[in-house]
Amino acid sequence: MKSKFYILFEQVMALIKESITGDIDALSIPEESKEWLKSLKDHNGKPDQKKQKAALHWLRNGVLALPEDMQLLKDALLLTGSLLNDFTLVKDRDEIEYVISHNRGEVEKMRDKNEAKSFNPDEEPTFSRPYSAGNGVVVYDIEDSKAAQLAVRKAIDAHWGYDANPWCLAKRVEHLPKENQLDEAWTMWEVYSEYPKRIAFKDGRLLAFSAGNIRQLVQWWDSHDDSMNHIPTYYDGAEDDEEFLKKFGKINLVQDGKFEEEFMDDPDDRVRQALASRTSNIEILKKLTKDKSWRVRCNIIGNKHVTEEILRDLAKDEDELVKDAVVKSLRSDAWALTTVILDERIDLVKRARILGDALRTLRLHEPAIRKIIENSDFFIKKRIAAIEETPPEILDKLSNDEDWRVRENVALNPNAPDAALKRLLQNDENQRVKQAAKDSIAYNKREI
Repeated sequence: MKSKFYILFEQVMALIKESITGDIDALSIPEESKEWLKSLKDHNGKPDQKKQKAALHWLRNGVLALPEDMQLLKDALLLTGSLLNDFTLVKDRDEIEYVISHNRGEVEKMRDKNEAKSFNPDEEPTFSRPYSAGNGVVVYDIEDSKAAQLAVRKAIDAHWGYDANPWCLAKRVEHLPKENQLDEAWTMWEVYSEYPKRIAFKDGRLLAFSAGNIRQLVQWWDSHDDSMNHIPTYYDGAEDDEEFLKKFGKINLVQDGKFEEEFMDDPDDRVRQALASRTSNIEILKKLTKDKSWRVRCNIIGNKHVTEEILRDLAKDEDELVKDAVVKSLRSDAWALTTVILDERIDLVKRARILGDALRTLRLHEPAIRKIIENSDFFIKKRIAAIEETPPEILDKLSNDEDWRVRENVALNPNAPDAALKRLLQNDENQRVKQAAKDSIAYNKREI
């Protein structure tokens, strides 16, 4: 039951609100400006009476005029909680302009804070494939891009505050220009690119972030940057989460790989994910490669006991995110990478990029490269011919390719064998290839 004092307080506040609304209606300004003033809200989503009073004071006393001073008014209202806190002392427009011009950084910061107050993960294009993890928790996959990093930063700003910096891969550096404030964090974002990134919201509020790399298996980080092996739902006594914790604890305690078969078919994805990332039982890992959840299959890749055979099997997976995780895992051998590169279900340009990265990092041996050449069209072979780290024996083979575009790239490769360059210069029927060989010999000062 409400106290008499509280009831009186509500009545007084209602009168104040009604009075402010009436005062706004009495102003000689455009109707859209009146509606904007009435729509001003505080951080709790209630009418921001301080800002409304400040605007009324300045407009009534001729300090500002609408609509011509709308942007100046908006900027000034951002500072009513700090530099223009005592707005009744501001007597003219010049004073407001002076304060704003000398505190432009603070204005930009407050503007960003206001823009960040509204963030809907369902409307963010870099968040995808939402799924319910129970207890009001929804998990989204995150695109591996700078746009996605910025979206994560916006989510932090909206739900935990502009000054919150919980995660190193989305940490804002205030003293840098606005466009560079996440540059240092991008380095860490790339470090944690071993496995797909995910973000969780509970009842619409930001909850946690998930990532992993070769040295650290997939983890979840909460608002305090505390890491854990499961989504930190804070459980609230929910029976399904209590049951999960019991199973999770059991999985973590068993060290010899003798897990109960019941975990294999557990209806809770989180249980099967925990099993996939921790079991040392290879037979269980093999069975989990057929699990219906791609997230379970991805967790296998991060398991330190995973074998090359299992990784090759997962390279054939129907889900592209699983294949992406195989490519990023340094445990994957050349044959696993070859399987992904030859998978025509994947976009050709993406496969060419994977191939280029694998060649430059020396993750493909000669037999694997030969298999790729034998099963690919000119686009892939052209990429192989252009990369300096391609073995000389492969470049020599490609110098005899039927497609002139492949031979031209061999000619332009600074590491092309002398014999291949000489053959292209003297015998090739295509003038572009001959010219490329001639230019390459001259540019690289080769004596052939």
